[in-house]
Amino acid sequence: MKHYTHFKLFISMYLRDVLKLLERLAINFNLPHAKLTAYLDYYKIELTEDELNYCEYDCMVVDDLIKQQLKQS
Repeated sequence: MKHYTHFKLFISMYLRDVLKLLERLAINFNLPHAKLTAYLDYYKIELTEDELNYCEYDCMVVDDLIKQQLKQS
């Protein structure tokens, strides 16, 4: 159980860092979609409609960045 707790803590910290990076990318690259911010429990099996919306916007930020980089290359 101790290893599971450490693993869960590591994943939580990793997710926090990735989500902060998404927020900064959206701002720095002036992307059409902004990262929505709120607390989400990523360990839940079923997400609410609002939580799904936040996840969708995370994907849209990544998609915007990829499209922008492809246009520039």
